[in-house]
Amino acid sequence: MAATPLSRSSPLRSPAKVLNSDARATAGGREGNSYNDIVAWEGATQRTLRQALSSKDAAAQARGAAVVLGSTSKRETRDNSDRVSESIRKKIAMTEGLKAKLEKAIAMLSQEMHMLTVRRRRTVELLTAQQGPLAKARHRLRIRRQRRPARENFHDDVQEALVEEASDLQRAVDQLLSGKGDCSVVLDQMAMCKAALREDLADKVESLRLDKMCLSIQAEDAPKGLEPRTVVSQALSSAMISPEVTVAGDSSVRHIIVPSQIPVNSWKGNTEHNIERAAELVREAQQLRQRVASFSKSALESNTIKGERTRMQLETKIGQTEGLSNKLQTRIQELTDEVLDTQRERAHVAAQLAAKEQPLNTCIRRLALRRARPAREAVRDETEMALQNQLSRLVQSCQKLTDRQTALVKREHELRRTRADLEKDRVDKESARAIDADLLALDPGTPEPSISGSRSYSGAPAVSLRRPVSAPPSIAGSSLYG
Repeated sequence: MAATPLSRSSPLRSPAKVLNSDARATAGGREGNSYNDIVAWEGATQRTLRQALSSKDAAAQARGAAVVLGSTSKRETRDNSDRVSESIRKKIAMTEGLKAKLEKAIAMLSQEMHMLTVRRRRTVELLTAQQGPLAKARHRLRIRRQRRPARENFHDDVQEALVEEASDLQRAVDQLLSGKGDCSVVLDQMAMCKAALREDLADKVESLRLDKMCLSIQAEDAPKGLEPRTVVSQALSSAMISPEVTVAGDSSVRHIIVPSQIPVNSWKGNTEHNIERAAELVREAQQLRQRVASFSKSALESNTIKGERTRMQLETKIGQTEGLSNKLQTRIQELTDEVLDTQRERAHVAAQLAAKEQPLNTCIRRLALRRARPAREAVRDETEMALQNQLSRLVQSCQKLTDRQTALVKREHELRRTRADLEKDRVDKESARAIDADLLALDPGTPEPSISGSRSYSGAPAVSLRRPVSAPPSIAGSSLYG
C-alpha cells in the first residue's frame, strides 16, 4: 500500500498522537476540535476507501471461485449422473438378457418335461401290457412241466421257445422298469432345476423393476425447498449408510453405503450355470426318451416275434403229436386184429388137437389089445409096425400142434403187451396234445403275481428252465411207428 503524502507545511507529530487521532476518526468519536487538520481527516477517509476496495476485490475473487466451483460441480454432477444412468442401462440390458435366457430355458424344460412325462406314461402302459404275455409264458411253462406225462415231459422245441419268450419278456420288463425309474429321476431333477430357474427369474424381474425405477428418477423429481444440510443429514442418517464411513484425505471415493456382497461375475455365473444345467438336463432327457423309445420298440417287436415263434412251435408240436397218435391208433388196431387172428389160430390148433385125440386113443387101445396075444402069436407083423408108425405120427403131430398152440399163446401175450404199451403211449400223446392245445388257446389275461422286476420262471420246483441231461424215455415197440 502506498504511503500517504504529507504536506510541507504540516508540522511533524508524534506517532502516539497520530494513532490516537486515527482511532478517534475511525470510531467516529471526537476529541475536542475533531481532526487536527484536513490532512488527517482526508487520510482517514483514504484508508477507509482502501479497505473497501480490498473487500470488494476479495468478494470478487470469492464470487469468481464460486462460479468456477459451481460450474465444475455441475459438470461433475452431470457426468456422474450420466455414468450412473449408463451403468444402470447396462445392468438392465444384462439383466434382460439373462431374463430372456431364463425364460427360454424354462420353456425348454417345460416342453421336455411334458414329453418325458408322456414317454414315462407310455412306458408304464407298456409295462402293464407286458404282464399278460409274461404271465401267459410262465403259466405255459409251469403247466407243461407239471401236467405233461413223464413220457412226454422233455425239453422239446416248444419248451425252448417258451423259455426264450419268457426270458425275453422278463428282460423287456426289467428294461421298462429301469427306464421308468430313470424317467422319474430325471423329471425330479428337472423339476428342481425349473424351480431354481423360476426363483432366479422372479429375482431378475424384481431387479429389473427396481433398476428401471432408479433410471426413471430425475433430479427435478427431488423435494423442493430443503436446505442442503438437511438433505445431507437425511442421507447420512439412512439405513444404507455404512457405519464404517471414512473420509479419505486424498481424491479417493468415499464409500458411504453398505456394499453388496455378490460380485457381478458370480451373479452372472450362477444364472448361466443354472441355465447350462437346464440345457444338460434337456439333453439327458432327450437321450433318455430316445433310449426308452428304442428298447420299447425293440421289446414289442421281439415279443411279437417270440410269441409268433412259440405259437408256431405249439402248432407244429400239436400236429406232430396228433400224427403220432393216429399212427399209434392205426398200429393198435392192427395189433388188435392180429390178436383176433391169433385167437382164431389157437382155436383152430385146439380143434386139430381135439381131432387127434380119438385116433390116438384108438391106436393106443389097439396096441394094448395086441400085446395081450399069446406068446406064440406075438410076432412083429405088419399090423404092429403099422400101429407103431401110426402112433409115432400121431404123437409127433400132437407135439407140433401143442408147440404151435404154446407159440400162439406167447405171441398173443406179446401182442397184448405191445398193444397195451402203444395204448399208454397214445393216451400220453393225447394228453400232451390236449395240454398243448389248451396252452395254444390260453388267454393272455391269466392271473399271475404282479411283476416287480427280475425273478425266476421256475414258479415251482418242477418248472425248471434247465435242459434235461438225459434224452426222453424210449418207447417200447418204437419200431411200430413206421
